[in-house]
Amino acid sequence: MTNEFFSTLSGNGQVAYQSIQELGAINSRALNKLAEIQFNFAKLGVESSMEQARLLADISNYEDILSAGTDLASEYGDKMMALTLETTEVMSASRDELIAWVEKQFEEGNETVVKAVKPKPVAKKTSGKPAQTKPTQTKIA
Repeated sequence: MTNEFFSTLSGNGQVAYQSIQELGAINSRALNKLAEIQFNFAKLGVESSMEQARLLADISNYEDILSAGTDLASEYGDKMMALTLETTEVMSASRDELIAWVEKQFEEGNETVVKAVKPKPVAKKTSGKPAQTKPTQTKIA
């Protein structure tokens, strides 16, 4: 009984450790992708600022500056929207991975509970003594 208990406990510990590693891997992938996107947002901001400064230095006509600024805003707005869409896709994929992970944990947990609750045959102990019976009372009328 003791060996079985420790064996089960050890197995459950290993399963828990593996599931935490899987969860960590899901989170790491999502965070790495999000960090890359965040870097791209920052890079895009710097590029946009540099382009604005170049436009202001190269163009002296007020109307041309406004036109170029509008074109620049449209161009970088589209790039920002693309990065936002990419962020949404990363988060959706991460959500899907987490849902699959949670479902797997429930399935494995249910299997463990079913195994633990499954009735095992119990051997009856006999003491070698005859069974004691209660004395019966008779009513006197």
